[in-house]
Amino acid sequence: MFWKTSSQKSAKVGFEGHDGGRKRQDKLVTAHFMLGNTYPYTEADWQENFQAAEETGIDAFALNLGPEDWQTEQARSAYRICAARQQEHGADSDPAFKLFLSLDMNVLPSDTRDDMDKLVQLVDELGNMDCQLTVSRAHASDAIWVEDEDGSTRKIVLSTFGGGQASFGGDGWQGFLQECKQRGLNIYFIPAFFLPPQTILDMPFVDATFDWNSGWPEGNDTISTESDQVFLHDDRPYMAAISPGFFTHYGTTGPWAWNKNWIYRSDDNLYASRWQQILDPSFDPDFVQIISWNDYGESHYIGPIMGAQPGSEAWTRNRDHTAWRILTKYLVRKFKGISDPDSENLEVWLTYRTHPKDLVIAGDPVGRPERADFAQDVVSVAILLPEKHSKSSWSIKIEAGKDDQFERKVRLDRTVQLQTFLVPFGPGDVSFKVKQDRKTVLEGKGARIENDARRILSYNFNAWTGHWTSQIR
Repeated sequence: MFWKTSSQKSAKVGFEGHDGGRKRQDKLVTAHFMLGNTYPYTEADWQENFQAAEETGIDAFALNLGPEDWQTEQARSAYRICAARQQEHGADSDPAFKLFLSLDMNVLPSDTRDDMDKLVQLVDELGNMDCQLTVSRAHASDAIWVEDEDGSTRKIVLSTFGGGQASFGGDGWQGFLQECKQRGLNIYFIPAFFLPPQTILDMPFVDATFDWNSGWPEGNDTISTESDQVFLHDDRPYMAAISPGFFTHYGTTGPWAWNKNWIYRSDDNLYASRWQQILDPSFDPDFVQIISWNDYGESHYIGPIMGAQPGSEAWTRNRDHTAWRILTKYLVRKFKGISDPDSENLEVWLTYRTHPKDLVIAGDPVGRPERADFAQDVVSVAILLPEKHSKSSWSIKIEAGKDDQFERKVRLDRTVQLQTFLVPFGPGDVSFKVKQDRKTVLEGKGARIENDARRILSYNFNAWTGHWTSQIR
């Protein structure tokens, strides 16, 4: 068995350019990438991100594009560097990393024909580059195709963040896509519109659906697939959202006065739980988007902390999320049906907040986040057992605070490779020990949980994450 936790299908689409340009009918994993955090990026920075994403098993970045000219220039740089990287690796390289635009329509102007022309021109410029993510076959019966020299067909993948009400001078997205066709651009449109599901399904120009907010529970509940279902039962392919958490802490004064201060419930193994849903054969989306690679302002980044942060340093300091990226690598391989080369490793992940949810921090000018009462004072634990040691007995002991009530010992199911569970926490140190046949084979210590408001300057619901591994012989 692969996973254990204590606590009608769409048409298939083949993505070209992945796997060295050869067509694959595999699952596709993308990650949302904020161009708004790349102002100081150099070529070395882009290379570092592409390399880390490739090693994680991610196939493409969805580049979130805002209105500033420098963001457009960084998008051009990303495409140029990515294309050169592909050429350098050669035609038989695997993987061939790809990019596509996610137009941030919450901030991009969209009222006039000129607004539309500017965006279409950029899609035309970047969409024909070698590293553009394309599809080899679309479900839409009225699709107009671009014929390649080898006789294959392709459509340029384009997405949005919002924009359901964009008018572009009167014809909206239909006019936008028609203008693209007149320029010889065939678009595979996967917008993230924040509209009622049926309204989106009634749009004939939408090639695949994408429910951005399916990545979190918006109420005081654990993650469910309820909002996914209407899209899963539509004939079009579906992009499922996956996110490890959500915390943002902006006030109403100062240079970052965005009045954006809330959480979505994520303490109780949100990331692993959502992946578990995605991996269920009854769900089976065609592709997924991880939200996000580098959105530091909302705390759900799995990529490295680099570039220019949007005033989020107070809650990203000492909050490296490399552990989530390592877990992602394993789960992506499961999603794609690829064997795990590290199957002999014992691995442990811990995720938690480093202060109780009810701690009052009077000196924080932004105040306690909305929905903070939805948070859970727990350590999320995931443990991966090595495949070839299924005859051993395994146990893990977690101490998540100074009192005995925050200690838990779990006898693990040796027939299940990945197991997840929760441990209540209190103030004090966090540590664990894993035993194989009563012998300690892996132990570690995480960040301390503080309960002294005098030592904490501001509320921080961003997760601390840790990962430990040991090869079991």
